[in-house]
Amino acid sequence: MKKNLFKSITIGLMTISPVLLMGATNLGEITADASGTPENPEADVKCAYISGYSEAVYNSKGAITEYLPHGTSWRLGKAISIQGKYYFEVGTDEYIDGADGGTDWYTPYSGTVRVMTSQPAPLYTKYGTKIMSRALASGTYWHKDRVINIGGTSYMRVATDEYVCVSDAAPV
Repeated sequence: MKKNLFKSITIGLMTISPVLLMGATNLGEITADASGTPENPEADVKCAYISGYSEAVYNSKGAITEYLPHGTSWRLGKAISIQGKYYFEVGTDEYIDGADGGTDWYTPYSGTVRVMTSQPAPLYTKYGTKIMSRALASGTYWHKDRVINIGGTSYMRVATDEYVCVSDAAPV
């Protein structure tokens, strides 16, 4: 029985080894297409990050039912109007104020970007302020996890409160 098991494992490894070696030696070149952006499967998903102290949660009648804690992210559902103000759904009959200044709105978008500029690409805060002491080197790759919109321009987050403009980096 031990001989048959050893023989089966050996034959299996011999069969798989060339496939693994071909995959390991044929990595190819990674390129970025700056002419277009790969489609984001979550492009229609909106999220909120509670950056203020806490965020009041309202029911459909406009009464506060609880508070969302600081530092948490929430996937948003439908938008509704309660007493003339817009709110976003975060749970069953639970809504947050759509105009609250203590909330950062974003679209999840996980992946890798490559800096496409010939010079270092500037970084920005979530408010659009240029970070003077840091930049991303040309040709480097960075992980992104979300996209935000600042004044009509999209930025991808590459570090905590550090964003690169979509005109300077392209998804790969």
